[in-house]
Amino acid sequence: MTQQTVLFTPIDTSRKAARHAALAAATRRAELGMSRAELAVERLHPGWCVLAVDAVRKFARVQEGRFIVEQIRLAIEEQGLLPRPPEARVWGVITRRAAEAGYIAPSFRDKEQRERHMMPAASSNGTLKPAWKRGSAA
Repeated sequence: MTQQTVLFTPIDTSRKAARHAALAAATRRAELGMSRAELAVERLHPGWCVLAVDAVRKFARVQEGRFIVEQIRLAIEEQGLLPRPPEARVWGVITRRAAEAGYIAPSFRDKEQRERHMMPAASSNGTLKPAWKRGSAA
């Protein structure tokens, strides 16, 4: 008996697989957008990202409750601490770095940390965004 070469493999066309593939593609697009935004702001204002992460730390240090990144961004802009970045997606990079440094931490609804607090953001027509709280290193 001869061995048969498999040219094609069945693909998973389930809803779960489609959702997984769509989310993976969206994550890749988000990462690319944040990376490009970081390069753009650093070209215009060298050191901007380091200053922005420090501004997030200063903001978080005085907060008692929950907040969203939009509130951080608005406070920094209102106080004139940094020039406005050419692309708002850079705030994803800043948020990630501030969280990794312990300046901010996710705000959860339950002790098991399964469900995040969400708050509406005015900049995106009231869409719910993840809430944060002051981190231990702020």
